[in-house]
Amino acid sequence: GGGYQAYFTQRRDGSMDLTKIEAMEDVAKFCRERQELCHRAVIVPQVALLYSRASHYRQSPQLFTPNSPAVRSLRGVLQGLVESQHPLQIVSEHHLRGHMSEWPLIVLPECEYLDTDFRDELVAYAKHGGRLLVMGPKAAAPFVKELDVVPDTALAKGSVRFEHGATQG
Repeated sequence: GGGYQAYFTQRRDGSMDLTKIEAMEDVAKFCRERQELCHRAVIVPQVALLYSRASHYRQSPQLFTPNSPAVRSLRGVLQGLVESQHPLQIVSEHHLRGHMSEWPLIVLPECEYLDTDFRDELVAYAKHGGRLLVMGPKAAAPFVKELDVVPDTALAKGSVRFEHGATQG
């Protein structure tokens, strides 16, 4: 509650851009003025936006990949939720395991992979009244049975289209 972290990259000569330090003085002052209200505050869960660790590492072998498919998807959904003024927290699987029922809404942006046990916990969450917003055909693919949809295999490889209520033949 109330934490803030900043990371300053160094120049090639090892020095830092001191203008950024000056800007951080203003940030620190802003935080200190609110410390009494924010320090050790506990969030009230509203919207959990999943940043899937499992999907990220299947798509990108690097830790910091600002333009990976998972990050691009997350950014788009994040922007939409923020512009709609939804209070949210970006979380990974380890934040949600065993705590899904605390969240009124869990948003799963387009991702290519979920661990089976985590996927099963998401299904149980939804079956017990939790609201799960699954965005995109790749993210919906692991939930074909529960969504009562059939993927359209006639589309180009890597594409998925779902038809609700269709039967597999």
